[in-house]
Amino acid sequence: MKMTIALCLALAAAALPTGSAVAGPPDRIDICHVDGPAAEPTLKTLPAKPAAKHLESHADDFLAEDGSCEPVQLVKILARATTAHPVTGAPVLVSQLVDANHTGVPDEGDVVQTGQYPIDFVPSALGSFTISDLPVEAVSIASDTTVSVAVTGPSGSTYSYFWEDVPDWERYSEIDSSTSRVQLYDGIGNYINKIHVTTGTPSAADTPTSMTADAGGDDPFIDVVVNPSD
Repeated sequence: MKMTIALCLALAAAALPTGSAVAGPPDRIDICHVDGPAAEPTLKTLPAKPAAKHLESHADDFLAEDGSCEPVQLVKILARATTAHPVTGAPVLVSQLVDANHTGVPDEGDVVQTGQYPIDFVPSALGSFTISDLPVEAVSIASDTTVSVAVTGPSGSTYSYFWEDVPDWERYSEIDSSTSRVQLYDGIGNYINKIHVTTGTPSAADTPTSMTADAGGDDPFIDVVVNPSD
């Protein structure tokens, strides 16, 4: 990130209380200095004007992030289910398994995030899961096509969250013991399409619904990807 002198000075000025006079040493800016193509960046803290001049004369240097030159670690999505927006058709998050501990595989410490879900096969409208960011306590299945993890709900019961993408179907489920509280099945082969949502899961769905239909190929009301590329 390149900074002009004006921007460095603006950052320094923003740190001062309104109406205060500048006294003592000038405000300082954290930058990351790179000595060469293979060098690790080192943190330098300079007054605003020298910081701006330094960044302008060193093309590989950049502004530090929260006082650190460590690269930002991108969060990987290990499994994701989406539905289609009723108006635009754009993907809307149903649920996803987030690699919160950056191990690259499903394991304890990851997080299940939820969003909305289709209430019919069009879909013409969406319901909402009202609780998200559920910590994973165990993993029962982790393959290239299927992921199942366990979370504990507010009542203390254990629930399984399940994503599967195989040639004959795509499905997302939330299961309490042996009872499926959420079932979103897109039957691509000879299997049926199914939407079944109750309120009795940690995700706390706000609109119960239940229906089935003959499979119609790969339908947009639910799409599931395990190990998505983005």
